[in-house]
Amino acid sequence: MYGQSSYSRSGNGSRMQNRYQTQRNYNHSENISNRMEEQQNSDPQQDYVNEQPAPRPPQAPQDSQFSCQVIQPDPVKREKLLTMRRKEEEDYESFKNSRRSGPIHLTPKKLGGETSELEVREQQQQIQAQSKYQKMMKREEYKKKLKEEEEAKIQKMKDLQRQKAEKLQQKRQQQDLEREQRWHEDRWRWGK
Repeated sequence: MYGQSSYSRSGNGSRMQNRYQTQRNYNHSENISNRMEEQQNSDPQQDYVNEQPAPRPPQAPQDSQFSCQVIQPDPVKREKLLTMRRKEEEDYESFKNSRRSGPIHLTPKKLGGETSELEVREQQQQIQAQSKYQKMMKREEYKKKLKEEEEAKIQKMKDLQRQKAEKLQQKRQQQDLEREQRWHEDRWRWGK
């Protein structure tokens, strides 16, 4: 029910808008033709008659959400920046050239020491084979260390609890002694 009424209303509104728009266009075209006749009548010595209205300056399409404006760069600032850039590049190149190291002259040597390639390969294989065991040993040592730390924490907590329990026990013994003394005093006092 609501949808039908709102739909019919919007339909009527759009029809009325269309009528209003066409009437405006018609009135506009009449105004243009009236102006052209007035211009022709007012200046009879003019050789040619401009039948079309003057063209409007082109407008940039405006989006309802976004609008942007192009700002022309300032040529003086641009030139200043370019000269500054060139100067900095030249300074950098001169700095690089001044820091560049010269040629190195070394006497040729035979590298690798006294051991042969086969011996080096065997040593590498032994090291690689031992590395697995070393990793396992490191892992086990790390686990042992963690376990010891955890046991130390637990032991510390146990000691704290033991101290608390001992203090509580001493307090209870003290209270029992005081109670016994009071009882003996009361018994001695009322016994007479």
